[in-house]
Amino acid sequence: MENQASTTQVAGSSGPTDALSVVKEFWEQEPCGTRYGREGDEDTVDFDRMARERYRLEPHIPGFADFESGRGKEVLEIGVGGGVDFMSWVKAGAQANGIDLTQAAIDMTRLRLRAAGFSDDSFSLSRGDAE
Repeated sequence: MENQASTTQVAGSSGPTDALSVVKEFWEQEPCGTRYGREGDEDTVDFDRMARERYRLEPHIPGFADFESGRGKEVLEIGVGGGVDFMSWVKAGAQANGIDLTQAAIDMTRLRLRAAGFSDDSFSLSRGDAE
């Protein structure tokens, strides 16, 4: 079966745009989960609040992911978003590698980890399409 790029009409645009570009643009504006860490000032993010809200809204994630089981193992997270889960892997001692379609998510996750005291050599983040 041949892989064909899907297209969609974007509101306000003059023609079809590939779906991947539409998705990328959406998440560049607001990396997944970051709305729960913002209050008023768009430049300020409360990382603790973001994590609390994520796990309050999706309480199954910590048990399912079992972050502690990643200690000493290589872990790949596809779609790091605001970095809540990615940081949980790093805190648990995993050799964490993350990829995201958007630079905004990579930047947010890196900022979160640096703010928590992790050096850039304790994790790996890349922007790219994991498909």
